Amino acid sequence: MLYSREELSNKSFIDSHAVVQRYINKVFPRRKEFKKLKWHELDFLFQHMKIMKNDKGEYGFNLLEYPEAKNYVLYCIILIYGTSSFCIDFKQKVSDYAGVISSKRKAKHQSFFYKKLNEWFDEFIKGSGPYYSVMKPMYERKIKELLDWKNNKAINSHTYTNRVIYTKACFFHIYYFVRLYFDEYKFKANFRNIFGFDFYGDIFTYTHVLNRHYFPYMNLGNGASMNDDIPCVDIRNLPASLLDLVELHAKYKAINKKTEYLLFRINCDSYILWIKYGKIGTLQNVEGFEIRSFYKCSEQWDFDKYNGTTEIKVADQITVVL
Repeated sequence: MLYSREELSNKSFIDSHAVVQRYINKVFPRRKEFKKLKWHELDFLFQHMKIMKNDKGEYGFNLLEYPEAKNYVLYCIILIYGTSSFCIDFKQKVSDYAGVISSKRKAKHQSFFYKKLNEWFDEFIKGSGPYYSVMKPMYERKIKELLDWKNNKAINSHTYTNRVIYTKACFFHIYYFVRLYFDEYKFKANFRNIFGFDFYGDIFTYTHVLNRHYFPYMNLGNGASMNDDIPCVDIRNLPASLLDLVELHAKYKAINKKTEYLLFRINCDSYILWIKYGKIGTLQNVEGFEIRSFYKCSEQWDFDKYNGTTEIKVADQITVVL
């Protein structure tokens, strides 16, 4: 690893050019060097390679031709074709960094998408490793919901097939996002000691919150509430953001081993952050609090938790509820 994720995110445009050139000089003479780069380094490199132009003003790299870029390209294709409907739609008019995407490029993207998504899914469904072992059960619950709807005639077979493909794509997107965050760490969690207790935001934390509360089309009809874009939560640094909220709440009310949730009002909406104390199996059975979920309240049983509470406004848009 040449640079940490934080170091790369803080590079200026001019500095980024020098960093990209350093990576190119490192990996292209010896392509096996690609395997030594962490997920965030590959993401950074390919982000810049795809927009680099030669002396003729032409784009110098076609990432479809680089096997090492397959995960980044698949991630981008999902973003381009899957963010505004219930399926991955290659017929719609879309644009990317080069402008409106031609029918010829769409066909290449479509072929790449199905080939690489299926290859990835074949490994994913085995459920091995720190990421897939956590994500696979969540995926299977989503598919069970879709199958129940199909069996109950709530959706037809065509819609079911499209939704399954869309769900696979969403889970790849989540996997890409979560691994982008944790790949540089041997211990796959953000850790913080807060007023005497160890708190962890881990792969489960990140995956569960994204899976349940940030993909409205994938979750349509299953009762999950969707989180808004709120100032105190950075989706690209979700574990750290949620640890910040825990630390903020703990300044006003003591936490003990029996504490299960923390209440907030953010932009006047009610949000609940769930925590659980015990041994965390996915983290070699370390003992402490794992952040389990965070979402905007939508059910009465969550709103009832606010009855008889005291509210302390701690920022313009954030209120701690005790």
